[in-house]
Amino acid sequence: MAGPLYDVFRLIYERMRYYVRSGAESSDEFAADMGILIGDPASPIMWLLFFSDISIPDLPDDIALDGVTLSHLEQADDIVIFATSAASLQAKLNAFYKWCSRNFLQVNKLKSWWMPLGAAPPAIPLFFLGGVSVVLRESQTYVGLRLSAASRNLFAQHAGGKGESVLALSGLIFSLLDRRCLQCPPSVARTLYRAVIDPHLTHGCDISPDASVASVTALESAQNTYLRKLLRVGKRSSTVALFSETGIVPIRYRRADLLLRFLGYLLQCPDEMYVRSALRDSVDLARQGKGSWYSDAQKALRQLHEPVQLGFIEDSGEIDALRAAVADSARAFVAHGLQNSTKLVLLKQRPKEGAFDRASWGTAPAMASRSYLRLPIPSHRVAITRLLLSDHPLAVERLRWEKVPHDQRLCRFCHDAVEDETHALLLCNGSPELGALRATLWGVLHAAHPDLSRALLVLEPVEILQLLCVHDAALPTFARFVRDVLEIFSGTAIYRP
Repeated sequence: MAGPLYDVFRLIYERMRYYVRSGAESSDEFAADMGILIGDPASPIMWLLFFSDISIPDLPDDIALDGVTLSHLEQADDIVIFATSAASLQAKLNAFYKWCSRNFLQVNKLKSWWMPLGAAPPAIPLFFLGGVSVVLRESQTYVGLRLSAASRNLFAQHAGGKGESVLALSGLIFSLLDRRCLQCPPSVARTLYRAVIDPHLTHGCDISPDASVASVTALESAQNTYLRKLLRVGKRSSTVALFSETGIVPIRYRRADLLLRFLGYLLQCPDEMYVRSALRDSVDLARQGKGSWYSDAQKALRQLHEPVQLGFIEDSGEIDALRAAVADSARAFVAHGLQNSTKLVLLKQRPKEGAFDRASWGTAPAMASRSYLRLPIPSHRVAITRLLLSDHPLAVERLRWEKVPHDQRLCRFCHDAVEDETHALLLCNGSPELGALRATLWGVLHAAHPDLSRALLVLEPVEILQLLCVHDAALPTFARFVRDVLEIFSGTAIYRP
């Protein structure tokens, strides 16, 4: 190899020195006598230059994307070779092995494998690399993506594997942080979600659209598990409330948004790029009604609560409108779930935060990180969260699990009315302790927040609770009251008539 660029790199490596440091100790400087050390900034460039003259022949039955032959791809030294027949693949393996031998490279035969994609051949062929049989794998990871020959969807196992990773990380994050502090705050857990959990849940969404409901089920379950740990609620809690209270987007919609962003990138790529050839080929197949990446993307967007129609667009400028439609569909999905829930009474048509008048009822955004999640005392924060999400010890919820009719879930103290949120917090007169707590609450609110106290006088019981949950100044006092009331109810057995 020769030329000015090679001369520059030869000079760099001739003069470069290294040393190893451990704590306060450092080794003497030394030179790299053989090859390029791993981690060298110039290492990828030198490898690409070295690999640029690889010789793998084009054959008649090669894969073609929009007329462009594409028989092999390289991700650094991770190489994949494609063919549509056994004879062609063996010919390419032979050519690749000869090129490596001429260039003093040794192929790691133990790490080499082959896999039929789409459909298994009638007779399983044998392939050889340098005289050694290449192993057949039904499932294998390549550049971070789990490929599977057991399904027509070659990425079928990838989502399941990422779901398992999220479940493991969820347990690890909260077990470690809860030992370090009294309880991991929701704000920290949301930051960790974006930094650690979201990359796993969205991995591969650009190349493997969620064309069916089942394709993202494992990821949805894993996301729900993490958010329940974040909010400190149980597995029986409402799924839709996990998103309405944290502001985190359901993973199906998040992946759809990233898919559209990737499509926008593809549309901006120059025509001569391989990825643009792949897009044109995929669109052509979709126009013919055949399966392709583009038709899967169209199906994925039609799976949303409010379907988004992806036509055969050619301008990346249309992507923003499609992304806005996906965001609207996510909000509609959450809002619809709240309105149709029989247990999320306090989350329906609630006022926006900081509101005082009736005109603000029903104006709260469908998804947002709610102010009560910023309460500093964990027991207060958890109590009000469980109250709002109906994950509390009151009979209206606990007897729901036993299929007891609603009108028979009576209060354990007075036995006169259904033991629901408004009755327990505002109306029950069957316990002196409850009466004392309620009198203390009204006294504090009247003294510290007279305007709020007057506003509460004209509201219905449900509206009183809703307003107290969004009033920042009164929220700490109300949250403490909620915790104390729920503790009183927890200390007495549920009434079963």
